[in-house]
Amino acid sequence: MNICVFGSAKEFNSSIMAEARKLGRLIGSMGYGLTYGGFGEGLLSEVAKGVKEYGGYITAVAPQTPRLNNPLFQEIDELILSDDKRKRKELQEKNSDMFVVLPTGIGVLDELFEILVLKSYGELKQRIVIVNIKNMYDNLKVLLQDMDAIEYCDFVDSVDRIFMNDKSQMIN
Repeated sequence: MNICVFGSAKEFNSSIMAEARKLGRLIGSMGYGLTYGGFGEGLLSEVAKGVKEYGGYITAVAPQTPRLNNPLFQEIDELILSDDKRKRKELQEKNSDMFVVLPTGIGVLDELFEILVLKSYGELKQRIVIVNIKNMYDNLKVLLQDMDAIEYCDFVDSVDRIFMNDKSQMIN
């Protein structure tokens, strides 16, 4: 199984960074691979480091023109280059069996909403998990529950099933 993790290339407080590393360890310990943007710093680099602690395979889907302020992670096993952000998301979708979303910024919300839309159209079959570290996605959960109550969330049987506070539940 190959798990795509959406998150930030920026640093966060130490407790969130530690949770990201634990997620990577979980992915690696299960023998799963990681697909992500490939950046060598920030929240996602902690996931990658955790995967590598267990010898996991890492696929980076990175833009042709790298961000100068954030080099690629040095222990990538496979590098797939994309022309732009849209193509990058498409390649991540194609190369992943599951999506995990960490709490971060607007770019991650873009990635999340795209896969939710694709799921609602039946164009995406993979499981989506939103890891609600420190309850950072509580308001989003309420919004999606409200939408579900009026039957506007047809991407999942239950909104509650995509939100996880405990990372160990996500693989089950």
